[in-house]
Amino acid sequence: MKNFVNLSPNIQGNDDIYIEAAGYYERPFEHEIYRKKGEIADEAIVIFCIDGKGWLDLNERVDVKPGMMIFIDQSLAHGYGGDLHDPWTICWVHFGGRFSRFFAQEMGMVNQGGVVKLSDIQTHVQELKSVVFQLIQKQSLFIMIQSNAQLRLTLLNVVSNYKSHKDYGENRWIEMKSRQMMCAYLEKALTVDMLAQHVNLSKYYYIREFKRLTGMTPMKYFQNMRMNQAKELLKSTDMSIGEISRKLNYSSSIYFSECFKKINTVSPRTYKKLYNRKY
Repeated sequence: MKNFVNLSPNIQGNDDIYIEAAGYYERPFEHEIYRKKGEIADEAIVIFCIDGKGWLDLNERVDVKPGMMIFIDQSLAHGYGGDLHDPWTICWVHFGGRFSRFFAQEMGMVNQGGVVKLSDIQTHVQELKSVVFQLIQKQSLFIMIQSNAQLRLTLLNVVSNYKSHKDYGENRWIEMKSRQMMCAYLEKALTVDMLAQHVNLSKYYYIREFKRLTGMTPMKYFQNMRMNQAKELLKSTDMSIGEISRKLNYSSSIYFSECFKKINTVSPRTYKKLYNRKY
């Protein structure tokens, strides 16, 4: 089922925020949209996933699940769609005006896009659905101004929801899931692409959010975890520097020693001597 409306420019309202198009799709079959860069230059897009599954493709494909919101800033090349086996149900809006720039800034996605998880998405969905069906039933300047105002309030609530839960650690699951994978890969090769895929986020959003949460990039965090493991092996075993470097998947003992010294200020050999002398 598809309910949507495209709006005539002469009744869009004011230039602070105006709705270009909006809709509510219930499990549409083979729903896929692809747009080139600049194809909708003045429109930002918000999509709430209510049920089923979908995907977003900016530079890479990311899965979208219920409770998640897609944001795509103006002019970006993009693609999105519903899963073939479990199509999504979505409520969406294309909007422009000065407020779209404010929204992108507050969500940390200027000239970008991404997927975020919201704790109270049903409230936002109901607010947006009321706008959609109001516009489907009747279009006039009064209704348009009223709908623009409602959309503005809905998006302000999204920003408040997103920011408040970020402040209270809502996205700590990103660090926790990443750390779990890092622990499992201490002795194997691991890339930031693998980590981003594991937490189901785009690489660019993942790196930015992980650094916000921990103060360092994912790979630097992983390097520190490996070095902590190296220190434990140096303290508790008789393994040689070469054996430890191979165990932790370093390309050579020389490179391992360089990395170790960079983080710990002393070489692995010196660290082992200092520890043995102390204890």
